[in-house]
Amino acid sequence: MAKSTRTIFTVALIGPQGVGKSTIANYFATNNTLGDMVGIYEIQSDRITITNDWNEDFDVCILVVCSHADQSYKQIYNTLQKRSRQVVVAINKIDWLIENDISLIDLENQWRSVVGLHSDVVLISAKYGKNLEQLQVMITDVIRNPSAFPLPSINQTKWWLLPAPHTSKQILFRGIVTVALISTFFLLFKRYRP
Repeated sequence: MAKSTRTIFTVALIGPQGVGKSTIANYFATNNTLGDMVGIYEIQSDRITITNDWNEDFDVCILVVCSHADQSYKQIYNTLQKRSRQVVVAINKIDWLIENDISLIDLENQWRSVVGLHSDVVLISAKYGKNLEQLQVMITDVIRNPSAFPLPSINQTKWWLLPAPHTSKQILFRGIVTVALISTFFLLFKRYRP
């Protein structure tokens, strides 16, 4: 088996406040279940920030939720797929969901209908440690065999394209630079023309 050149694998726990990201991170850190080669990051953010402002790449993204899915999560899930090797939807607080007569099968099926039938969805209770082994297996699969989970190609802005100017100073500066470049080009062209 070829040895990987990477030494640190990154796992992002992503979701709104109060869904159990810290409890999951503490479980993995306390039990040292993932080893020292894994960095775990918690990203607490609202949906808009996750999809528009988030620009990190991770090996595994775990979208931690504890309620029903709506179609806006499809956009979040697609964004995470573009930024990681593996995306897992972790439906947390199953103990609370059961106490409140919410069908776990219906909830899991509803999430699969939103993010895709073949998506990795796991039902967990981070508070009581239920099914966290399943989550761990999904992460360690990526760690053990990263070539089986290639990072998707990310559409990056070409280096020669500049972002649109926003202020009058930026517009003026770009105009001056453009005139200077065009003038230099014509002077060189005129000088070296046969």
